[in-house]
Amino acid sequence: MNLPLKYNIRNLFVRWRSTFTTVIGIALVVAVYVLMQALAAGLEAASKNTGFPLNVLVLRKGSTAESSSQITPEQFRVVKYLPQIEKDVLNMPMVSAEVVVLINLPRLNKSGEANVLVRGIGPNGLKLRPQVKLSAGRWFDPGKREVVVSKKLAGRFANFGIGQSFITAGTRLVVVGWLEGEDSVYDSEIWMDTDEARSIFDRENYS
Repeated sequence: MNLPLKYNIRNLFVRWRSTFTTVIGIALVVAVYVLMQALAAGLEAASKNTGFPLNVLVLRKGSTAESSSQITPEQFRVVKYLPQIEKDVLNMPMVSAEVVVLINLPRLNKSGEANVLVRGIGPNGLKLRPQVKLSAGRWFDPGKREVVVSKKLAGRFANFGIGQSFITAGTRLVVVGWLEGEDSVYDSEIWMDTDEARSIFDRENYS
């Protein structure tokens, strides 16, 4: 039994290049697996913190994400007045017609640009998301080209300080507040008025 064992160990040193390549390959596979597991765990946690038991997300048939969905104003009105829709204390439907757009903005460390999600929300948008809170500044006023950005994004992107402004789609938007979303996907978004978002990004429909 000793002879084959000695032979195998010696063979590792004789063929050190292939041995080294094998070890590196195994290490890379393990590293990728660990990273993918961590990413999956993070996405799962964010999804749990984003959803709310009484909320329903309506998308166009065949769409798998808000950014690729299109709901016409006529379709929104149909959904808005369905009898199953919850109403508030004023007997108004608890719905929010929203626009979701992906844009590119410069990073804070001047290392290029990165994608950021802009969410245009309706008057009920905040009421439907109790986990989202204003951490500084104030909420935007519709029609004034104002936005509220995630506090986490403010530490990663340029011109996201309160009172600062940035340009997207040829329009200058002023940051008037920071939001926190309790580790939900909203911690990676910019919020503004939904009809203003439709106008700025030339969207005929909602998302």
